Amino acid sequence: MGQYCYSQAGKACVMSDRYLKSDLATIQAQIAELVSDNPELADDEELRVDMIDGETSAIEFLHRVYRRQKKAEALAEGAKSEKQDAADRQSRFEKQAEGYRALALSILNSANVEKLVTPFATYSVTSPRTKAEVINLEDIPQGYYRIEKKADLKAIKSALENGEAIPGAQLTIGVHGLMIRSK
Repeated sequence: MGQYCYSQAGKACVMSDRYLKSDLATIQAQIAELVSDNPELADDEELRVDMIDGETSAIEFLHRVYRRQKKAEALAEGAKSEKQDAADRQSRFEKQAEGYRALALSILNSANVEKLVTPFATYSVTSPRTKAEVINLEDIPQGYYRIEKKADLKAIKSALENGEAIPGAQLTIGVHGLMIRSK
């Protein structure tokens, strides 16, 4: 497990590299000894920096930490990019799957068959479902949309089916769907 350290901003970080932890402890001890042995360093920051540079491996350590930090940031950015790429791939695969469903539905429609049982799946043509379609969101009255002004299609559909007139909405007939069941 990593040892916790704290940044100047007070945020916790985890040092997972055992050599970094060991080097940090060594360098901190070297700096403490250097300042203790040379009291004049307490008041002269420039001299203190020069002495730390010359007498310890702090600068090399900082360079190593800097490279690892940049690498970790690049990996985080890459992971962020991969996440977006994965979402894009998911969307493409969903469209591809819908296209395959449309192909299968075309076969059943061409054969004028409502249900087809095969060894690997059962295909059933579903009836079009009535759904509420919003024509103009601005005309939808209070009670038929959510707070973010997103139409509540279930409420609109129910009201339209019960004969209510909803400004900005109408009932439409959807397209035939396809149900595929596999074992």
